[in-house]
Amino acid sequence: MITSDVTSEEVRKIFKGKKVLIIGDSICRGIYKDLCCLLSGKDGLLSIDELRFNRRINNKTLFDHEIIDFCTIDRTNNINNVEKRRFSSAEYDYHLDYWFCSRVWNRSISNSLSYIEQYNYILMQSIIWDLSRYNDRYGKFYLENLDVCLSNMKKINKNITWIIIPPSDSSTNLNKLILQMHLPILEILKFYDCASLDLYHLKNHSNIRSTDGIHFTPTGHRVISCHLIKLMSNL
Repeated sequence: MITSDVTSEEVRKIFKGKKVLIIGDSICRGIYKDLCCLLSGKDGLLSIDELRFNRRINNKTLFDHEIIDFCTIDRTNNINNVEKRRFSSAEYDYHLDYWFCSRVWNRSISNSLSYIEQYNYILMQSIIWDLSRYNDRYGKFYLENLDVCLSNMKKINKNITWIIIPPSDSSTNLNKLILQMHLPILEILKFYDCASLDLYHLKNHSNIRSTDGIHFTPTGHRVISCHLIKLMSNL
C-alpha cells in the first residue's frame, strides 16, 4: 500500500522559513517540480509533459515566482548541461532551489560548498548518470564519490538527506546494478550519520514508474513528496 496523501498546506508549513536545496538529476527535477506545484497552492498532479524537461522551452516556467538562474543545455542527456532553478515566496516565506548535476561529486559541487552553507535542508540524489555516463560498470567510482561528497558536506557542518531511488521491475543491467548498490549506499550513509529517504520498498510498484523504467509518473512523484514531507517533519 502506497500513499500520496499530502496537501499544499502541509508542504507550506514544513517549508516556512526554510531555504531548501535539491541537487541531482532529472528525477530530482521532477521532485522539485512536484514540490513547487504543492508550494504554489495546487493539490492536483502535474502532467507528464509538465514534469518532462523540454530543452526547446527551457527558459519558460510552470510556476509564478520561479526563476531559472542559469540554463545551458548543449543537447539532451549531456553531462555538461547546467541548470539552476529557484522558487520562492515572500508571502509564504519559503525558498526552494534545484541544481542539476550529472554526478554525485564533481567540480561544480566542490566549488559551490561555501554557497551551500546558507541552506537549512539539502536533498540529494544521483546514481543513474553516475553509472551510465561515466563508464562505471560496477559502481566503484560512484561509491568513492558518494563518500567524498558526504565527507565534504560534514566538513561544512551540513547534514543532507539522501534520496535512494528503487530499481524498477526492468531486468536491464542498470537496474540490476542499482539493486546491488542499495546496501553499500546505506552503509556509507550510516557511517556519515546521514538521513535518508529510502524508496527501495517501491521497487515493485510499476504503476508509479514511467515506461522507460527510470523516471516517475506524476503519481509517483506525489508519492515521493508525501514520504519526503513526513521525513522532513521529523528532522
